[in-house]
Amino acid sequence: MSEWKRTIPDIQTWIPGYVLRTKCFNDRQLLAQFIRNYNQEVFPDNREMSHNPAHSAHVVETYFQPQITPLLWVEAADAYPEPEQVNLYTPVTQPIACLWLAQDIEVETGDVKMLIQFLYVMPSYRNQGIGTALANYAEEWAKEEGFEQITLRVYVNNTSAMKLYRKFGFEDEQITMTKRLSNRESSNAPD
Repeated sequence: MSEWKRTIPDIQTWIPGYVLRTKCFNDRQLLAQFIRNYNQEVFPDNREMSHNPAHSAHVVETYFQPQITPLLWVEAADAYPEPEQVNLYTPVTQPIACLWLAQDIEVETGDVKMLIQFLYVMPSYRNQGIGTALANYAEEWAKEEGFEQITLRVYVNNTSAMKLYRKFGFEDEQITMTKRLSNRESSNAPD
């Protein structure tokens, strides 16, 4: 994977009432919290995923690499008197949404495509166009980078996300099947 061609300012005015920010001094901690929030919504009965801070922290530590997996935060514009005066360490309000991008390789063809690794909008800010704007932003970025495809993964029980993605023209392409192994050392294990 390589670094992205596109450079975007650290802070920019975005959709009315919101600011898009590319860096925050506690990116890893905030991303882990957003993943926990998502998991609590989508997997309320899976305590390992939804309530274990170590799970989301592990995901972030393993996969978040700022140079090749950019992370964008959405914050309320009223937190910034003048966005041009804000820098990486300026204290701001809690972000209300994020978009985490990556590059994905199609194993069969070797093609590299953009992957929306994670898109999350806090519940009280949904249905205001923020998720739509983030999806549009990812698509425009992918085009500027020269990608011919953009992909994402979504859980089948996350029907609101599936509805949003289909609205943007995403189509079901493959199915990931999972089998939970309750005991890794079962008697069915090969000798």
